[in-house]
Amino acid sequence: MPSRPCPVCGSDVDPIRAPAVVAYADGLRYLCNRECRTRFLEGERTHESFRPPVIVAPRKDPHTGIIRTHDPAALDPLSRPEQPEIHEVSPPWIGLGAAGVGAILSFFGAVPFVAMASAAATLASVIAAAFGSRLAQRDIGAAAWLAAPLGASLAAVGALLGTLEGAETWASLFGAAFAAAIVNGRIFLDERARQPIDHALANLTALLPEKARVPVDEGSHGELALSEVDAAGLRTGEEVLCIAGEVVPVDGVTLGGSASVLPHPAARLPVTRRAGEPVLAGARVTEGALRLVATRVGPERAIARAARFGTDAGPKTSPGVRRAQRVSFFGGLLAALAGVLALGMGAGLPAALSAVGAVLLAAPLVSLWRAATLPLAAAGASAAARGITFASGAQLERAGRVGVCALSTRGTVTEGEFEVMELHPTGGANAARVLSLVTGAENAVGDTPIGRAIARYAKSENVAPAMVRRAQRLPGRGVTALTPDGESLVIGNRQLLLDEGVSIAVADDEAGRAEARGDTVLFVGIDGRVRAVLALSDPVRPGSRAAVQRLFDLGIEVVLLSGDHRTTAATLARQIDVVNVRAELLPEARGDEVRRLRDTGVEVAVVGHPDSEDTALAEADTAIILGAAGAEGDGRTVALTTHDIRDAAGALFIAHAAREVANRATLVAAIAGSLVIVAAALAFAGPAAAALAGALIDAYALPSGARLLRRVDLRVPAPA
Repeated sequence: MPSRPCPVCGSDVDPIRAPAVVAYADGLRYLCNRECRTRFLEGERTHESFRPPVIVAPRKDPHTGIIRTHDPAALDPLSRPEQPEIHEVSPPWIGLGAAGVGAILSFFGAVPFVAMASAAATLASVIAAAFGSRLAQRDIGAAAWLAAPLGASLAAVGALLGTLEGAETWASLFGAAFAAAIVNGRIFLDERARQPIDHALANLTALLPEKARVPVDEGSHGELALSEVDAAGLRTGEEVLCIAGEVVPVDGVTLGGSASVLPHPAARLPVTRRAGEPVLAGARVTEGALRLVATRVGPERAIARAARFGTDAGPKTSPGVRRAQRVSFFGGLLAALAGVLALGMGAGLPAALSAVGAVLLAAPLVSLWRAATLPLAAAGASAAARGITFASGAQLERAGRVGVCALSTRGTVTEGEFEVMELHPTGGANAARVLSLVTGAENAVGDTPIGRAIARYAKSENVAPAMVRRAQRLPGRGVTALTPDGESLVIGNRQLLLDEGVSIAVADDEAGRAEARGDTVLFVGIDGRVRAVLALSDPVRPGSRAAVQRLFDLGIEVVLLSGDHRTTAATLARQIDVVNVRAELLPEARGDEVRRLRDTGVEVAVVGHPDSEDTALAEADTAIILGAAGAEGDGRTVALTTHDIRDAAGALFIAHAAREVANRATLVAAIAGSLVIVAAALAFAGPAAAALAGALIDAYALPSGARLLRRVDLRVPAPA
């Protein structure tokens, strides 16, 4: 076979010895290495020689911008968003230089003119610091931000007055200049501490495209009319079309089409999204086309919300942030009172001004605010990059308080896809007839995992489904129907057959053996007598044991909620080392069980799917919904792009880590700051010592968000 160009880098590739191959419906793509394969799946196809056939070329009206096409694949992808440039934070050389000049001149402070020049240089350094970061001032508030610069200014004025009066030496001028340099350093430290979080958030929002395609109408000849609009102007409920190579601009639910999608920013392997499935803004379509309806737009998109986790107002405000606001407010009052005390105790105006300046320099108001807010923003950014979306900063912190996690068995701990292991007839029943009736009844009540498994088994046994009548599905219990001969047909668990007056005594031993293996057992009753036992296997998901261990490591108690018989549930629980099991629960009873867990006074999380665990999820303090990122949710929701329980455990790890880091940094800043403020008010610490102590507090508290980013990167690998 002749060589082919690699569609990514253009290198010649021997099709027979190609290191990587991607199969599409229209043919194979041969790539020169795995890195090119990854880039190809992400949409990079610079040297792609094959183009899908186009039925009718798209036509764009030059006046309205509307495109008409029969085939969305004929469109060229919209331009990709560019990654933001990363700029390193520069040290505040102007402020430091001015402080250095003030320090040098202080040695000659005996000369009045030189003393005034030293104080002026120190004040210039303070002014440079005060206006060095307008963004930080907006975040924190002018009062908290200007406390330290004001303290350095008062120290400089007090030192100058004392020197001119002959009551102070050059040391006070030097101390004021040193304090001004420290203030500049603290501002630089704040900017450096914010930078990793700002970059993480910017990388997320930069993924979101500026343009989107909106369907306008469909012509009589099957043409699809599309209009290119600004993504910022989209509204909830509008439809959007995305083709291969494009990034989804909104959170939404697929209306039609089928496409391979990289479901979240850190994803490396594409998944298929079909009608009815949610899609997260920032997902990249690698093949096919999606038509979806927007559920969240603009700043409410999941990956855009993380930037506001530390600044949300109202009910979305994190309790930790509210505490930091109160501590900052009362800390400011404490600093003011301490300043008044110092002013009253000072032996003269210069000493009093220096004492007040020392108090303001010691107050760690910026540290308190950053310690409470930066970990939340860092956690939100880390989670969103991994396809984990929290409803708000308040919900993230609430998830960090979870002490009990309830896991549904079917589809959460297990794969959710059954296989029939055996059909054991009883009482001389004909196995083929029983299987035919069961298959017909399951088909009649709709598509279910158990129904699909029975249909596959019947097909393998060459058994056709019977035409049953009056089939009715009873959630969590089974199916009832009438056979073609008018006999009653009951398929379900023990309780359903007993409620229908069917004794299961003759089949109980066989059922017990299947349940001891961890199989789900269905009894089949025909005309008031049990006629067969069906054993179905639903294997434990890979990673379920690791997820449970992570929850144990967080100090979270794990409870297994199951509708299966207690023997089956206990067997599954042993495989993942869970001791606390609630078995034989109907769907509506699981909500009551979660409510009882909450009544013990502990925060409860429930992990499950919305279609099968609605009642349990509704009663949870934190509802972790698998595969629901992009869909609508309430303020208690943590939504995942995947169905992997390990990501649910990862979400709780991120939330617990964020709360732990924020609480520790806030506590250290509050206690240490209070001690230094008292020492400064009692004249035990001058401006230089107070500024240095404040800088040490900042050095610990400000990088709390950056430390959390590194911790999450080490402990929570990005899901595929």
